[in-house]
Amino acid sequence: MSVIWDNSGNIYSVRILLPVTHSGLFPKLDCGRLRGRFNNGVSAFKGVPSAAPPFGANRLRPPQPIEPWECVRDAFEFGPKSPQVAYPA
Repeated sequence: MSVIWDNSGNIYSVRILLPVTHSGLFPKLDCGRLRGRFNNGVSAFKGVPSAAPPFGANRLRPPQPIEPWECVRDAFEFGPKSPQVAYPA
């Protein structure tokens, strides 16, 4: 896994390199297994969490580890967008 940080020390991008072929789209991570898609020679895993959600006790704290999951987690779609304050008119 590689993490790219911005100048403020915030995570900008996370890249996880997984050895996957079209016959086995169920790579095992420390937190559980993923189900992705294979199309035109490219394996895609979307919406994979890199840290616990920043709510409750995790608010305004450094990234915390994610809770492991038991079953195979679908990674077909990107997750929800971050909440944004409306731009003043």
